[in-house]
Formats: sequence, C-alpha cells, structure tokens
Amino acid sequence: MKQIFLIVLSIFISNIVNAQEDPLGAIPKTEQEKLADASEKSSQRKKTFIARSAKNLEMIWCPPGSYLRGHVSRTNTVILTEGFYLGKYEVTQEQYRSVMGVKLSSFLSFFKGAKLPVEKVSWEDAMAFCKKLNEKEKNRIPEGWAFTLPTESQWEYACRAGTRTAYSWGNEIDSSRANYNWGNRQDDSTQSCDVGQYAANPWGFYDMHGNVWEWCADWYAKYPSGVLTNPIGPATGTVRVKRGGSCHENRVSLLSHVRNYYAPDDHWPNMGFRIVFQSTLPSLTGSDGKSRNQGRSDNNEKSESNGDLKKLADASQKSSQQEKTFIASSAKNLEMIWCPPGSYLRGDGYNTNTVILTEGFYLGKYEVTQEQYQSVMGDNPSKFKGMKLPVQSVSWEDVVVFCKKLNEKEKNSIPEGWVFTLPTESQWEYACRAGTTTRYFWGEKINSDWANYGESGYEKTRVVGSYRPNSWGFYDMHGNVWELCADWYGSYPSGTLTNPTGPASGSTRVKRGGSWYSRGTHLSSAKRSIGFAPSYRSDSMGFRVVFQLNK
Repeated sequence: MKQIFLIVLSIFISNIVNAQEDPLGAIPKTEQEKLADASEKSSQRKKTFIARSAKNLEMIWCPPGSYLRGHVSRTNTVILTEGFYLGKYEVTQEQYRSVMGVKLSSFLSFFKGAKLPVEKVSWEDAMAFCKKLNEKEKNRIPEGWAFTLPTESQWEYACRAGTRTAYSWGNEIDSSRANYNWGNRQDDSTQSCDVGQYAANPWGFYDMHGNVWEWCADWYAKYPSGVLTNPIGPATGTVRVKRGGSCHENRVSLLSHVRNYYAPDDHWPNMGFRIVFQSTLPSLTGSDGKSRNQGRSDNNEKSESNGDLKKLADASQKSSQQEKTFIASSAKNLEMIWCPPGSYLRGDGYNTNTVILTEGFYLGKYEVTQEQYQSVMGDNPSKFKGMKLPVQSVSWEDVVVFCKKLNEKEKNSIPEGWVFTLPTESQWEYACRAGTTTRYFWGEKINSDWANYGESGYEKTRVVGSYRPNSWGFYDMHGNVWELCADWYGSYPSGTLTNPTGPASGSTRVKRGGSWYSRGTHLSSAKRSIGFAPSYRSDSMGFRVVFQLNK
C-alpha cells in the first residue's frame, strides 16, 4: 500500500512541475476569472428566494464552485462560474396547479395529493410550467433572470452539496434515508410521498435521492472528458436527462452520479422536476466548447486571482488521482483524509468572503489522541487521562515540536518535500464545512446528540469519534477540544482570498472548533477565537495535523 501511495504521489508532484503538459489542465483563463468574480458577488446574494405565484415555492442559493462529477473510478472536474437558486423541494401538485391552472382531479399524476410531487409530467410540460411562472413573476424578478430546468451539472452539484460519497449522506442507504424501492413488498409502498419527509442534504435540499425522477435541461449524451466549465450538454439529441431515481427504482438509481433519460414528450408516473432560478446573461460553454452568449461584456467585473484559479483547475484534476487516505504509522497509525483543492464561503453569513485553496492536503480524521502524542513525544501532559481521549494541555509550541518529531520519524516513509504541520485556519474551516454553508456541518441548530460541549453535561473530553462525522469523514470538528491552527490571529482581509496563511506576526495563535467547556455558539464552523499565546496550555486545548507539500 505504501509503495502504491509513493508512486501515485510522485506522479502527482511531477505533474505539478509539468502542469503545462497536462491536456486536462488547459482551462481557458477567462472562465477561471469568472469563478473568482462570481464567488465574491455570491457572498452578497440572498440565501433564499420565494416564487409567490407558485404557492410560495422555496428556492436555495447555490454559490459558484466546482465538484468531481461521476463515479469515484471515473471522474472529471466541473466548474460552475455562476451561482443559481434551486428548488428546495420537488415541485408539488398544488404548486403545479397554481401556475398551470388545472384542477387537482384532472392531474396526470397517478398519486393525488397537494404536497405530493407532481408526476407524469413530460419535459415539455416542465418547460411550459417555467414559461408560465416567468410570466406570473415578471414584475417581481430582476431583468435578465428566469425560471427554467437545471442543467445536469447544476443538479449534481446541488445534490452532492460538497460531498464525494455515493449519496449525499454517505455510502450506504436504507429506507430511513429516501423513498425508493428497497425490495420488501410488505412495507415498501412504491409510491411517491409528500415532499420533505426525509432529511435534507447539507445544503438544505430535500428528496434529491428518490421519490420522483427529476428532469434536467440537457439532451442526453456521453460525458466529455477533461475539466469542464459550465457544461450544458450537446446542442441536439433525442432524449433528455433525468436524475435522482424514484420510488420505483432500487438504490443504484439514487446514487449522486447516476444518470438516465426519457424522450421529451414521455409521461411516466415516476417523473417530476424541480426548477432553477438564474441569470440568463452569463456565458455558458457547451460540449462543443463554444460560448452560447458570445459578445457579452462585463465591464464592471474585475478579474481576480486568475493565475491561482488556473492552478485550482489543474490541481483539481490531479487531485482525483490522489490516495484518499494516509496513515502515519509511527504515531499509532494516525489516520488522515485527503481534502481536494476547492473553495468555500468563509464567515457567518452576514460578513463573508470567498477563500480559494489551490492545493489539496491530508488532515487528521480525528483529533490527535493521547496514545498518538505519547508515541511521538514520550510523555502525556493531559489533565483528563485516556489513551483514546484527545491530548489536551498542550501549547502551540508543543504541537510544533510534535510535528517536527513526527516528520523525523516518518522521513523514510513520506515523499520528499511533504511535511506534517498544523493546518492553516482556512484549511481547517474548509475541512470543517465539508461543502456546507450552514452554522454547523449538520445544520443551523446544536444539541448534545451532535457534539461534546458545555451543555452536553460531561464536563470533560470524550473518546475521539464518539459523534457522527461530517460529510468528508472528519470527527469532532465541533467540540471536544479547541484545535490550534498555524496562523497568527488577525482581522480577516476583505475580498476573494487565495491560500491565505494569516498575518506575518502577532501575539496569539488561532484556535478553532470549540471544546467540552464551550457554549454552543462557539462551536460554529465560522467561529474563530483569538486564541492564546504560543506557550500557553489549557485542558480545553488540543489539535489535529495536516500533511501537505511544503511550500
């Protein structure tokens, strides 16, 4: 396993040096500039939109970003340089009726119910719905914005919601997760249910897996290879894409990457849709590589970080070949998970800015435990003793020594130029959010089922991994012990930032994540603490390490 990792990693490093020779990395600079510009504007966008004339159809903002499309063994990077609103739920029968002016009794839908998703609608029906909704809402929506069907890429981007697993919640599925045909005819009704009956994905979308198939705008065709920017499918075809599976299908059809198709005029009892609300002005690149809106000039938009965004596209493609985990054997098999290059919205939703990370990194799956710390350092300073408890009562300076010693112990096992160190504050928040934009990775509210904090009642640390991981597989990013970061503490700069490392000097180091002693608000993904002096120790202070190419 170690030899395979070293081979792959050496190829990865070689490709960085020879990025110009990688045909998949050749992304048009202008498209990368748009991503930086649009990401900054996206932070000022309202997070929800309501289409009142469609029975208050709720929509959620999806910021510009990128994702790995397809199955884990056959992926390519898709970059979306324009944000969009997507329906929080599948369009219901009462919403369809309110726009189309038909009675519920005359619906094509096989299963009748106001809150059930509309079904037996063709692609042509769905587009007619969007046309009528645009007419009804024309006095409320900005010029140049329209309701339509999502592209296949928009759909998968929102479905994954920052995840890389088989489904938006993980790699396994059962009847508590989604409405699908799980095979037990005694309790499997194989019919649609009211929208929103199952848990939402990390971005707040319901029923992206199951209930009814959902139409997409694209004609169906084989995926192009390489890095794609704003793909909209081929210009012509015979069948349209559908996504998400339905109550009639087995678990395979519900996978985030699975695609299927029907003819545009087909009416099937398991076929529905949700809609997108977006600007119709941005240039979109089709499968032929040509802009669908050539000649548009955005004179007020200034390109930022175009070189760094080119690196992001290059590194994203190489990242798909990276080993997903790494084990530091000399630290009692300390497990680490790969975080690919990407971007996120930093802050609390009221004061946000976009952060772009052009280099991937490994981060500890758990906080460093006492047995791991002792195996490297030879001592255990913790107040609360237990080999599987996180080490505490360590200073920032202690942690730097730990990383130095771990590098020495692992020097014959790791590639040249790679090091163990503390994560930057931006790396930490990127991994903590794991693609989410909510207060915590699981949502907006906290209770003792999710993390060890002041109101949990333990009044001490708990064994690492006692709570559910986030969607990237990291445990205890919220609570248990504060986690030290590499950065000096300072005010956040404004604007889009690329690979920020904090100020050059300071008096205290950043700590993140909250602890067993903290209030719930201190555990939020955005919350940062002024931290302590580098030599200060606390029984609420611990850390996890990063493994990355040293710059």
